[in-house]
Amino acid sequence: TTNTDCLTCPSGSYLFASTRDSYTQGSCVVLGACPAGFIDTSPTTCEACSITCATCTGLSENDCLTCNASNSTPYLQLASTIATTGPCQVADPVTTNCPQGTYTSAAFTCTACHADCLTCTGPTNTECTSCGTGDKLISGTRNGYLDGQCTTLGSCPSEFTEITTGTCTACHSTCTDCFGASD
Repeated sequence: TTNTDCLTCPSGSYLFASTRDSYTQGSCVVLGACPAGFIDTSPTTCEACSITCATCTGLSENDCLTCNASNSTPYLQLASTIATTGPCQVADPVTTNCPQGTYTSAAFTCTACHADCLTCTGPTNTECTSCGTGDKLISGTRNGYLDGQCTTLGSCPSEFTEITTGTCTACHSTCTDCFGASD
């Protein structure tokens, strides 16, 4: 027999019921607890979490506490499920797969945009890429308004013009009103 043919382990060891990372099914390892990526399914047995999970509370892909971002296919989790458990999604490097109103954080987590933003690239109110109905996105910094902000004014503020529907573009610095973009 080999060290991966175990059905039970001596006291102080954990039996691995499945293979993941450097742990092989049927092996006994002396540990204080199951390592990340595994869950205790009995007092001395470690079972692998779903491959989408880095840590979990159960064996289902819906039992992820955190997502497996270091896998060859990284996964991300919606911010609304981080405090509890939930599924992880494939982190697409081109289209982040985060739903509207969230962005992909460095930790491969879909994190909520600032409340002013409909879509965004980060958490602040100057990282909006689109705004809610009736609001306008500021493009350029002028007159106390910052690039990437949303304004709730019904029209563009002074020193801005609406060249593209829904976006207020800053006038040239020599203008107080304009009909074209700054150069």
